[in-house]
Amino acid sequence: MSNQDYDALKKQFDDFSLRLDARTREFKDSGAFSTTHASFMQRLQKGHAAIAAKLETAIHRGAPWEASKAEIQRDINALTADLGHLAELADAQMMKQ
Repeated sequence: MSNQDYDALKKQFDDFSLRLDARTREFKDSGAFSTTHASFMQRLQKGHAAIAAKLETAIHRGAPWEASKAEIQRDINALTADLGHLAELADAQMMKQ
């Protein structure tokens, strides 16, 4: 496994983690945390935990890195898209109010 590849993927994941935390706080602070948002956010947080475990396993186990890297990258991209979708839904609901 290339440390440079791992570090870049870990940074991307860390950046996503910060956005997820910020959006979660924003929803809670604004009171825009509906039941729909809560279930969506739970799925995002479960996916986030799964990716964190995969990254940890990849670095310690020395798993076939190329396969792990592709899977983790796909998972991060999917969660990033889901978070963007959730943000759009929440923003649209706030605009209606």
